[in-house]
Formats: sequence, structure tokens, C-alpha cells
Amino acid sequence: TVTVTDNYYAVVSASEGVGPTGIYLLDIDISDSVAPTVASLSGLPDQGTTSSNVISSLSMTFSERMDPETVLAVGAFDLREAGTDGLFDTADDATVGLVMQSNFNEFSTTISFFLESGPLDDGDYRFTIDSSVSDRASNRIDGNGDETGGDALVRTFSLDLPAAFVLEGPGNNVIGGATPIPLTEDPVASGYLTAFGLGSQDPVIYKNNWSDPDYWSFEVKAGDIVRVAIDTPNSGADPYVELRNASDQNVQSDDNGGPDSDSLTHGY
Repeated sequence: TVTVTDNYYAVVSASEGVGPTGIYLLDIDISDSVAPTVASLSGLPDQGTTSSNVISSLSMTFSERMDPETVLAVGAFDLREAGTDGLFDTADDATVGLVMQSNFNEFSTTISFFLESGPLDDGDYRFTIDSSVSDRASNRIDGNGDETGGDALVRTFSLDLPAAFVLEGPGNNVIGGATPIPLTEDPVASGYLTAFGLGSQDPVIYKNNWSDPDYWSFEVKAGDIVRVAIDTPNSGADPYVELRNASDQNVQSDDNGGPDSDSLTHGY
């Protein structure tokens, strides 16, 4: 019985009979009865916690290579919001679409998803990996860590995002789906208005950096001066921003005008 997970090697030599006729067939049989587990799950808050983080993607690594037929099956992964009744598996649940970032095959151990509708809003959520997900020896996943396969991995969490921010809406990659963002005058009667949006850049294809333009809409009057700043705390994004008019024409843009690699337009 193997006691340590590692690479092992079969070393073949010949005591006699070498030469052109010394051909052999190596046959290795392994009896795998160990249930696979999720070695890591990133992008989601810890079980039972409440977070103010922006959640727009998730990634997991299995303890071993998995059977792609079970991993890619419909229903293998489920992310849903409880809805207004605060309960899961009722009529008002809202299912969150998951979009795979890359291919998954029989040699893969990691799978990553973007959230189809963009970052999650405030609410109670549950992520599930179905108990049918299996390794290549048909051992079903040990989702609860009891060293016995056949149980789902379930993680519940809540989101409570900062009230000052408007969350990026679904379908805002075109001007017609722009997320409206209200302006607030602060201080009152100062003529200085601000608005804050919270979004994420999620190119479906790695390094396809221009595939997820996010449109935000706001109303300004003739004579107003508009500045747009993009801040990327705790992010690997190098943002680029354009100020566009109602005809979707670029009137001003910036790449690295702000701190570090952030963007800042200088008034239009």
C-alpha cells in the first residue's frame, strides 16, 4: 500500500537475453480507492462568513486528476442566491451562470470560472460541487472532508457591499446596457457631484484584454467638467478608460494618468 502521494518509477533491466529480441511489454495496474477532494477553493468567502469583497470569479484545484465527463456535466457546479425568502432550493432562488475560463481534460486538476452576470450583489449565496464529480478511477468526491467519497462540497456565504458603490450590472459591455450611476452632491450646494461604481474586468479568454468593456452611464450638463478615475486596490488589472458621448464616440481617454498604473482623465 502506497503511504505517500508522489511519483513512482518502474525500472526495467535485463539479466540476459538483451538485443533486438529483448522486447517487453510493461503492464502496471493500480487500485485507486482514494476519494478526491478539493485541495483549494479561491475567489469565494470562507464558509459561513459575510464579506464586502467583489466576487466575479472563482477557481478550485482538486487533489488529483479528475474525470472530465463528470466535471463538465450539467449540474456539476452550482452557484445560487437564496432570494427574498432567505432560503435555498425554493422558487425565488437565482442561479448564477458560470463561464469556464479554459479547457478541462483528463490531465487537469484546476478549473476556473467567471460569473456570467458580473460581480455578485448583496445577498446570501451557496456554492455546490455535486457529489457525482469523480476522479479517473470513478471515485466520487469527498466534499465534506470525512475521507469517504460521495458527498457534495457546499459553501454558504453572504455579501454586504459598501453602500456608496453601484455594482456593475449584467450586459454592460455595450452602450445600450450601460449601468446607470447616480451623482450625489457633496457637500450640499457645492456644485461638486461624485459617483462610485464597483466592477471587474473578466476577459473570458486569458490575455484577451479588450474583450470586456464596461459601460457606465451618468448625466451631465453643458458647462460641466468631468473627471474619471479608476482605482485598482488589491487587483492585477492595468485599467484603460474612455469618456464617450451619447453617440458612443470617444471624447477623452487615459491609460496610466493616475497613481501606479491606474487611469485618470484630466477634465473634459
